[in-house]
Amino acid sequence: MLPTTFSDSAIRFAAFGILILLSALLLRDARQGWAGRATAAFTASVAAYLLCSYAPVREGAGVFLPLLLFVCLAGPFFLWFAAQAIFIDDFKPRFPQFASLVAIEGFGFTSIALQGEASLWALLAVFLHHAVMIALYVHALYVAWRSYGDDLIESRREFRRLFIGSVAALGSIIAGVEITFAGRVVPAGLETTAAAAILVLTFALALLAIRIDPNRLFLVPPAEPGRQPPSRTNELSAGDRHSLGLVRKAIEEDRLYRKDGLTISALAKTVKAPEHHLRRIINAGLGYRNFNAFLNYYRIDEVKTALADPARARIPILTLALDAGYGSLAPFNRAFKERVGLTPSAYRKLKLGSGENDDMPAG
Repeated sequence: MLPTTFSDSAIRFAAFGILILLSALLLRDARQGWAGRATAAFTASVAAYLLCSYAPVREGAGVFLPLLLFVCLAGPFFLWFAAQAIFIDDFKPRFPQFASLVAIEGFGFTSIALQGEASLWALLAVFLHHAVMIALYVHALYVAWRSYGDDLIESRREFRRLFIGSVAALGSIIAGVEITFAGRVVPAGLETTAAAAILVLTFALALLAIRIDPNRLFLVPPAEPGRQPPSRTNELSAGDRHSLGLVRKAIEEDRLYRKDGLTISALAKTVKAPEHHLRRIINAGLGYRNFNAFLNYYRIDEVKTALADPARARIPILTLALDAGYGSLAPFNRAFKERVGLTPSAYRKLKLGSGENDDMPAG
């Protein structure tokens, strides 16, 4: 494979993959409105254009070529339709608007069928196809620009500028190539340049449209050691808040965390709630990602209070740890130092030596 052919293929299929991903995301997340559906159709049509303008795909498409050409030819219509749905707040599709789809498909397929002929009908079909295509691009730009000054949605105003620039560039690329080389073979270098421009615009659109939800991919960092995660109880339903209240009562008032080896299953039985329900509300309402971290918060708090109490200065640290729910000294020491930044003995010496009873800052 020649280097230029490889580059062209790589660019085309990179852009194709991004466009298909955008179409799928739009259909998943925005299919309820005309704007989302039309934009998904447009991105799919640009993906189809990348294939239609690539000779190996055209030659190997077989019976699927007419469908591929139909989607490809409809691109200007879908762009024009999406522009109206996005930028006209009271937009409602009307049947006459679809006449432009019939026109661009009819003239497009006619020009393809008569390709290579020097007849008047062939020239007329090509001219009318390009005229409809340019008219749709121009009107889409006009729709985006017309109410720019009156738009109160700042993010949409910014998108109008991006839309105008992108459509002007994309329309110029596609229309320019088709008009200049109508009925002739497009030079390979020019096809690659056009595909690269589409890839750049597609990449920019993907950066604008795609957002990563850190919570869905578990990318949110846990709370710093020693700091209780921020409460999100306002996000819970009334029933969930009631269940969370029972959990807090069991832990904070009944001190169930003192039970060595306490599991979430045992806690669920105590509060008479399903285990999966408890996992969800502790995570969603209190922000904890791990049940042991949830228990350790209360256990370490109890031991910190005891270590700072002169009346319990002679009680061994092991006893305090066991009373708080730890099964042995090693996991307690590790958890304590991770949270406080000091060993338990150093913390006791510091507190009793200074006479302070305030909590140490998280280490």
